[in-house]
Amino acid sequence: MESRREVKVIKVVYTCDRCKSGEMKPTGQVYNLGTLQIEHICPVCGFRKSLTESYPKIEYQEIGE
Repeated sequence: MESRREVKVIKVVYTCDRCKSGEMKPTGQVYNLGTLQIEHICPVCGFRKSLTESYPKIEYQEIGE
């Protein structure tokens, strides 16, 4: 049976570990080091970091939780 619930959309960002101000963006490079690693770069300071998820990402939260 299909049902509908109201949700709110949440944007999740990863803030740069070095400069603490830039939002990390994927470079397009993906590595398989036992787990999937997605390379990101900070547009402010150029810091690069591999993460297991791609940022920014969208999450949904059911209203009333």
